[in-house]
Amino acid sequence: MTINLIFTTDDIMNQLIQCEIDEEMKNFSDHLLIQTIINFKVCKESAWKSCYNWKTMNEKKFINILKE
Repeated sequence: MTINLIFTTDDIMNQLIQCEIDEEMKNFSDHLLIQTIINFKVCKESAWKSCYNWKTMNEKKFINILKE
C-alpha cells in the first residue's frame, strides 16, 4: 500500500468534518481512497463579483502589468 496524505490550512482544518479512508469505494490501485468532508459556506450568486470579460481585455497592458 502507498501512504496518501491530505494537506490543509489551519482555517480549513477548523472546518473539517471528516477525513478517513473510504473502504466502500472501488479502488484499482495501490492507493487508499480518502474521503474528506469540509464544512464550507457557499455564497449566494448575488454575492459574487461579476466575471471579467476577457474578450474585451487589453492584452498588452495586462501582460505589462504582470511583468511589473
